[in-house]
Amino acid sequence: MKKILLLVLLSIGLNTGILANDIDDYKKACSLNSDTDCFRLGDMYKNGVSVKQNDFKAVKFYQKACDLDSGRGCFNLGVMHKNGTGVRQSNLKAVKYYQKACDLKNGSSCFSLGATYLNGTGVKVNNLEAVKYYQKACGLNVGNGCFKLGVIYKEGTGVRKNNRKTVRFYQKACSLNVGDGCLNLATMYKDGVGIKKNSSKAVGFYQKACGLDNGNGCFNLGTMYKDGAGIKQSSLKAVKFYQKACNLDSGNGCYNLGSMYEDGTGVKQSKSKMIKYYQKACNLDNGNGCFSLGVIYKNDSNGKQSDFKAAKYYQQACSLGNSSGCLNLGVMHENGTGAKKSNFKAAEYYQKACDLNAGDGCFNLGVMYKDGTGVKQSNLKVVEYWHKACDLKNGIGCSNLGVMFKNGSGVKQSNLKAMEYYQKSCDLDNGLGCFNLGVIQAYSKDVKKNSFRIVESYQKACKLNASQGCFNLGVMYKEGESGVRQSDSKAVEFYQKACDLDSGLGCSNLGAMYKDGTGAEQSNTKAVKYYQKACGLNTGLGCSNLGTMYKDGTGVKKSTSKAVGYYQKACGLNTGLGCVNLGLMYKNGTGVKKSNSKAVKYYRAACSLNDGNGCTNLGIMYGSGAGIGQSNFKAVEYWQRACDLNAVNGCNILGFAYENGKNVKQSRSQSLKYYGKSCDLKSQLGCRKYAELNQ
Repeated sequence: MKKILLLVLLSIGLNTGILANDIDDYKKACSLNSDTDCFRLGDMYKNGVSVKQNDFKAVKFYQKACDLDSGRGCFNLGVMHKNGTGVRQSNLKAVKYYQKACDLKNGSSCFSLGATYLNGTGVKVNNLEAVKYYQKACGLNVGNGCFKLGVIYKEGTGVRKNNRKTVRFYQKACSLNVGDGCLNLATMYKDGVGIKKNSSKAVGFYQKACGLDNGNGCFNLGTMYKDGAGIKQSSLKAVKFYQKACNLDSGNGCYNLGSMYEDGTGVKQSKSKMIKYYQKACNLDNGNGCFSLGVIYKNDSNGKQSDFKAAKYYQQACSLGNSSGCLNLGVMHENGTGAKKSNFKAAEYYQKACDLNAGDGCFNLGVMYKDGTGVKQSNLKVVEYWHKACDLKNGIGCSNLGVMFKNGSGVKQSNLKAMEYYQKSCDLDNGLGCFNLGVIQAYSKDVKKNSFRIVESYQKACKLNASQGCFNLGVMYKEGESGVRQSDSKAVEFYQKACDLDSGLGCSNLGAMYKDGTGAEQSNTKAVKYYQKACGLNTGLGCSNLGTMYKDGTGVKKSTSKAVGYYQKACGLNTGLGCVNLGLMYKNGTGVKKSNSKAVKYYRAACSLNDGNGCTNLGIMYGSGAGIGQSNFKAVEYWQRACDLNAVNGCNILGFAYENGKNVKQSRSQSLKYYGKSCDLKSQLGCRKYAELNQ
């Protein structure tokens, strides 16, 4: 609650033209116990009117006026003691004289006495006594006393909260021309608190507050005009009242006026005026104004861009409790732009933003704890801050919290909890949350599979520009999965959107559709285009496919050296197919110097990446002893692994080996087993050999 102490002396309105004879008359009257004349003399000496200014003499005459039961004299004497003017400063004596003045029905003294009890100045804090004296002041028509009572009943300070009483006291304060009373009464009508909601009455009281030169009243009136709430919408009038509010040093008024100039609403758009009013708002300690200046300097494209100035204004905004300022300042410290790079400082400002209920601040702080950047790594803290971010309707926070539950990181593993947070994230229109929701619905054993919901989640994810959702929809339409009718054209549509959203897999699959002429008109040129984009996005499959286009001269000029380069990149991106193809290039000496040892190296890399063909070829190298020591045992081991990875060549080689006793002991049953699996994998050779052996 704001501390309000009335330290202004009461005056009877002295005229500077008082004559010496008049002064003598006042002194004589005072000596004859005229309290009015004693009080008048006190004012003259206090203000230096027709006499030399003298605080000591002012105290003397106020004292005599008070002794003669002048409420005004006692009050002013109390103020002199409170301020230490003409006497030794004493809160105790100030209270003593306020008390006497109040007993003499001086409303200003009752009000000041209420403030002393509320704040504990010269007396022990006593909220009940404060209420008592504010009530007495209000009863004596001191508007500020009524206003303070309204605030006290609104906040429940020393009394039970009572919005109806709040309204009653604001009404009286307003009737006594207290602008803040009118302002707060209007807000009660606007929000329907303690009284029936009535926007038109809210407008009326904002108008009265503004007429009393209450800047916030003018500001709120401007907003009512801007929104057309309780009054006909008018951007012109909104500007008018924001201007008046700003002239009355309302930071909110200046900020909103700046916004009107920024958007060109109700006024001609003007960048210079926008900056002018944001600057004034900031100078008036309006955090939004400082933040907006920071954004302007951060993003200015007309030569005024300055990260240093942006950081300065974000700092000021943050110190004024603007959460966005704290958040952006944290980002600048994390990136080292406009501020010293410091993860510790970044975490500090993210914490401030989070404490101010900025969901993005809580989310970023969670990331810092996840990575152990600027703070000690702690999954428990990650969960805490992502949980708060989620509660603050931060969609990515909810999605990431779901991942923590899915993985059992910092919390007990629970697919159901994960699904709950993915759902909340999706409801908050976070595409990644919708995608994760689709995945858990499709693959979790704890969740009943519902094809319609899976598709619905991926569709919403895609609509929200989550490339993963678009890609998965493409796969579903390509394969006719999860209740969708197979459609190559639909697959192309969703792969295209995924690719446009920089999904490397989307681009790679789109390239394959164009190469095969499936769902789109066959075009090797377009296939190359999309494989190139996929590879540029570091998708190994795209690089491998692009390498094959160069190897075969399909859609591009043939270049085995470029093919090797793309296979090399694909393998470096841990794509088994790229490693296999690179191994083949070394095995055959295509585009590179022939090298069986390097072929073995890349086949082994492919096999370790669970590429069945890589395992098959590695087995062949062990069987022949090319590039590595010959070993039937190792050969069979890798063919077995290849077959387990559903590589038909691996299964067929094993079938042949067991059929003919090559590298292994001959076994008809084992041969049938591997030819049978090959047949199940749609190998014509496997099916034929299985049929021959089974005759």
